[in-house]
Amino acid sequence: MQKITGISLGAFLILITLSFLPAGNIFMNETASCYTLLFTGAVLIFRLVFRLFRKNPGGKFSVTTIDLAFFLFLSWIILNSFLIKKGAVDPFLWHKLGAVAGFYLLVRLTRQKELLIYSLILSGVIQAVIAAGQSRGLFSGYHLMFDVTGTLGNPGQLGGYLALCLTVTLCLLIVNIRKKRAAASSLLLFATVLQGAALYLSDSRAGWTGLFAGLTFFLITQKHKESNTRKSPQIPPFSLSRFRSFSLSRFRSFSLSRFRAFSLSCFRSFSLSRFRAFSLSRFRAFALSCFYAFVLSCFFILLYNYRPQSADARLLTWRVCCDMIAGRPLAGHGAGAFDEKYMLYQASFFEQHPESPFALVAGNAGYPFNELLNVLICFGATGLVLLLFLAWAVFWDRKHADNADFTDFRGKTACVNSLNPHSLQAGIFRAGLSSWIAFSMFSYPTEVFPLLLLGVACLGGINSGQHHPLRLRAFALKFMRLRSFVFNSKGVKARRRKGFLIILRGCFIVLMAVVLFRVWQDAAELRRLSRELTRPFLNMDDLESSYGRMKLNAAFNSCYMPWMENLPAELCMVRASELFPSPEAFCLKGRACLNTGETEQAIQAFYTASNMVPTLIRPKYFLWKLYVEKGDTAAAGKAARRILDSPVKAESIYTLKVKKEVKSYRLKPAVNQMPP
Repeated sequence: MQKITGISLGAFLILITLSFLPAGNIFMNETASCYTLLFTGAVLIFRLVFRLFRKNPGGKFSVTTIDLAFFLFLSWIILNSFLIKKGAVDPFLWHKLGAVAGFYLLVRLTRQKELLIYSLILSGVIQAVIAAGQSRGLFSGYHLMFDVTGTLGNPGQLGGYLALCLTVTLCLLIVNIRKKRAAASSLLLFATVLQGAALYLSDSRAGWTGLFAGLTFFLITQKHKESNTRKSPQIPPFSLSRFRSFSLSRFRSFSLSRFRAFSLSCFRSFSLSRFRAFSLSRFRAFALSCFYAFVLSCFFILLYNYRPQSADARLLTWRVCCDMIAGRPLAGHGAGAFDEKYMLYQASFFEQHPESPFALVAGNAGYPFNELLNVLICFGATGLVLLLFLAWAVFWDRKHADNADFTDFRGKTACVNSLNPHSLQAGIFRAGLSSWIAFSMFSYPTEVFPLLLLGVACLGGINSGQHHPLRLRAFALKFMRLRSFVFNSKGVKARRRKGFLIILRGCFIVLMAVVLFRVWQDAAELRRLSRELTRPFLNMDDLESSYGRMKLNAAFNSCYMPWMENLPAELCMVRASELFPSPEAFCLKGRACLNTGETEQAIQAFYTASNMVPTLIRPKYFLWKLYVEKGDTAAAGKAARRILDSPVKAESIYTLKVKKEVKSYRLKPAVNQMPP
């Protein structure tokens, strides 16, 4: 049973990534979360129901510090969504949280965690083969600008996926080389070369950062373990027995020679060699720290200079995110707040700093490119504290974890040999999680569901040192009392007991079957809606029927916006106010306000859109035309100067025509109609 669970878990981890292969599915992440919830829910429910209704319902679960910290963080996300957002979040957030929690529990339940390591390596090899085929033109990519994307649709996310899998492969390769396993080392070396080449083709700086962090963490921790296992020289401790000879009764007969001998003995017992060894070790640690800091600084400098414009865009995003955090520092803005509020904060930033050098790199940002900032924005300092508690449980709370026997989630102890392979597995999972964390500092792995599952798999594979057994004896006693109350007749006690257990077990199965069937319906609805949105001719009635539920979904927002022009002006103005803010949405809102006669609201909408991305000419042009038609010469002159002085990322025919029309404004004012 354990091997079947481990094999099915590893196979699902590979298949969920390959499920992104069919192009055209707009809601790939949401559909993957539904499938994961179906898989984990079915497995976990049947296992827990079988354990609950066996002959001895009492037992204990071994709950580690990592389990406690992980579910505390998930609980705060749920509580924050209801306290701050009043439940007005993306409806598939609950599917995502349920899938993550179920997958984590499934990893914790299995004792065959080495199968999960092999599945990570195999998944990385499959992605590397697909990336190599895309670079040679054998497979089509899933991005308009990049050829090598794997199945994840973006080269950056492919780099993060390969970085984690390559870190696990290298760690296992190092272990097999030390144990002199030639065949396994050869296969792992081939997998390493293949994944390293694919990581190079992905051209992901965040991926290389994750690989560097994960491999460095593994090497340092293994070196620390080896140094701790070496036998240190036995140095006699400083003993107080030498002071006992210096009693008051002998003080009178104490001579100068005896004092010298006593002082020399005390000095020797203080161990000058130990002091020198301590000083040398401190100096070595300081020198190594300085060397690591120097190497890390050079590494980040090289990464910045490799593509400085992309790095500056991230710096701008982080700067604006700090303003969002300052707005609600304690509890945050709620789940999904970045998509709902970031562009408004960016518009406010450029309104206050019109001459900022970041204007050339500003864009319509959809991600914060830093998961710590994302946690602070959405869940505040409280969420960050819980996340740091989880990090402490993973990396620092390892008391007795490396030397104790491995205990799974069910409280059973596995027999380990002197090499302690489970401790080695935990070290590999920690290295993979370190790679994932380093990658998340410069990207958005939580928004790509297969990449999120990799981090959860590494987290569930770690064995924490602190185990807190949760006993179910009290629940078992209450259940036995209920059972004795129902079956008070001794003659038919056995038959009624069996029937009652069958009925109760059936109720649990039916309840969870209803939940899983609802999730299956949601997945089918996502596939149908994706087909509707990708058609050249869209039925607006079908789209409007899904708007009420899906309006807070980021993928639905981006697909719904181009079809808003087909709506009536009043409805278009309302929809533009409800959707996530962007220059395109505010331009649609401004034009809808003009059609309804709301001139002041149109001016405000165009002005906000022009500040969101200063290099965009279209909202500034709309604002200038509005001032010209309104007859406000002074405001039209200022708008014209903004158009002529604003930087442009790339000149186009449209921008050249607009600038030519604005330049001729003083000689012949433009009164033409707005372009569609």
